[in-house]
Amino acid sequence: MPREPTGGIIRPAVLPTLVPDARSWECWSRRANTTGGQANGATGLGKGTCAALPQIRWCRRKCLGRFDGTGNFPCLLLTTTGRKSQLLRTTPLIYGHDGDGYIVIASQGGRPAHPGWYVNLQENPQVELQVGADIFAATSATADGASRARLWNVMMAIYPPYDEYREKAAATREIPVVVLRRD
Repeated sequence: MPREPTGGIIRPAVLPTLVPDARSWECWSRRANTTGGQANGATGLGKGTCAALPQIRWCRRKCLGRFDGTGNFPCLLLTTTGRKSQLLRTTPLIYGHDGDGYIVIASQGGRPAHPGWYVNLQENPQVELQVGADIFAATSATADGASRARLWNVMMAIYPPYDEYREKAAATREIPVVVLRRD
């Protein structure tokens, strides 16, 4: 499968087509089930399918099949570089806006540890985002202080369970609020 460079990150060229109609989505699902979605080295591709398909299915379910924010929760795809493996890792996340930036929350459902994608961001803040059909390189920064509180409230308006997650995690960590800005 062809690959193309964007912002210094090599990613599967299949990602721009992840807003399928119902017929093609069923085809993708069947292919994933028959191939097992096994990753193939640094390309992040399995035989006949994208290794990120389980996350993409999750995002599709949560976003009612829409990656452009017209569903109940606006979802983006965040691609980070694994801090140990150096492999690309794609994660669907609910997002909000902060001017020209995108806000995401590293909640992991209130678990005691930060999610892997956030730990990867701490090591390498250069990422790739897909918002709808728009794919671009971005840089991440963790918000703090008054900015964090303001952005947290923006995200609470989009997804209220973040407050429950904050309570769960309070004993072990402060849930990071991350701002992603286009390069």
